[in-house]
Amino acid sequence: MLTKESLAPLRQASLGKGAYEFVKDSLGFDRLIHALDESFAPFPPEELGLTEGEVKTLWVVGSLDAEEVRDRFGGRYESTPERGLDLDRWQGLLLVAIDMPESTKPTRTALSNLLRKMNRKAEGLPVIGVFRTSDGQELSIGAIERRTRHRHGVGDKLGKVSLLRGIRPGDSVHQGHLRILERMHLTSAQRQKMTSVGDLERHWREVFSVQILNKEFYGQLFDWYLWAKTQVRFPMPKDSGITEAENAERACIRLVTRLLFTWFLRARQIVPSDLFDKDALATLLKGFDPQGQGGVYYNAVLQNFFFACLNAPWRARSFLPDGVPSGYNSSYLDHTKLRGRELFRRPDEFLALLQNVPELNAALFECLDLRLRRGGENLPEERWDGFSAKPSKRALVPDCVLWGQEREAMVAGKADGLVRVRVKGLIPILESFLFTVEENTPDEEDAALDPELLGRVFENLLAAVNPETSDAARKTTGSFYTPREVVHFMADQA
Repeated sequence: MLTKESLAPLRQASLGKGAYEFVKDSLGFDRLIHALDESFAPFPPEELGLTEGEVKTLWVVGSLDAEEVRDRFGGRYESTPERGLDLDRWQGLLLVAIDMPESTKPTRTALSNLLRKMNRKAEGLPVIGVFRTSDGQELSIGAIERRTRHRHGVGDKLGKVSLLRGIRPGDSVHQGHLRILERMHLTSAQRQKMTSVGDLERHWREVFSVQILNKEFYGQLFDWYLWAKTQVRFPMPKDSGITEAENAERACIRLVTRLLFTWFLRARQIVPSDLFDKDALATLLKGFDPQGQGGVYYNAVLQNFFFACLNAPWRARSFLPDGVPSGYNSSYLDHTKLRGRELFRRPDEFLALLQNVPELNAALFECLDLRLRRGGENLPEERWDGFSAKPSKRALVPDCVLWGQEREAMVAGKADGLVRVRVKGLIPILESFLFTVEENTPDEEDAALDPELLGRVFENLLAAVNPETSDAARKTTGSFYTPREVVHFMADQA
């Protein structure tokens, strides 16, 4: 299993040597990578189509030439004029390491352009790049799709660039980076299945596949959803026309979409990190137990953050006055006021955390607890979210549903039977994946979950609630499909 110690070679002064050792030892390519120069001397950038201004130091580290493949299959996969250009004609893959110029934190497009230039220069050797920022704190790894030219072309056609960015090879390495690098690791069984250099190239590129990442994420999220809907409790009007189970399903969809949007804001460093730090929360809250059945975290932190922060003017953020409001006074069902002061050890410290968070004023974060009137007459209140100063009217989302360690659970399967699954809290799931607010395009993409995931998750979970009447269900869940363009606009305006 890959650990933060596995990244240690990438911290040494010579990134060329470090990249070689990392790929050879940590990623299991020991019999497939061969150093071109064991002294790992820097290489002239112009030899790979780059200029000195674009890079600080460049190393041509070695080739992934599938010697083991050729030993087993001989010349079977050598290129011939009759075969034309295809994945199996390559002699190998070229591993290149680059230290970037001083004070430069390259963008995704800048790294993509470097990869394209090098791949054009090295026609017969697809180039895999390892890039390091000038301060040595962050690395990126990238590969590019190379396709056959089917009509009157010479050489390969360059396709999409895929990048794993922001790797911090130290104690602060992200779980999401380790997850993807672990997929990059080549096992002996995988080596045995490879019959060409093209297989090596495909393996390397598939590691960065956003489609595979999305599938892994949704698989974990759906198991969580099947479990969570049996653990939560949300209020609903007596004449709502739905069952408690259906209400819990819809409430879980609202929770997922709200928290998932928050996670993209977190990727923009808009959300205070202490709101998702267990150690900080332990000093901030009373009775917070990540493995427990109490709902302190949801009532004290998430509900206040969703309704009285993201959906309230920042100058107006404050707790309800002392005493529980009742009847129809001005504070009753005022969702711009924070609830649950008694749940905090340090309520003023929590309030201070929220002061610099921008207001989004988005329908996604509107509280669905309503104060109804008809012709001047006060009607019974209608509660769906359970955002209340009165404990008896609060929703219950156990801390373990949001923070719990991995455990076994029995959940409802597709055929009305129970199936055993491994589940963990929603926040540990989110923490184990990389998120980006940059839009992936047909030409370049990050190996990370992007904002379009919001719509896919909402639609998929909604279909799971009621496949035949999803249109009708959508109107009553209180969840909203937020298209990519809207997500970007809201994040940019925040």
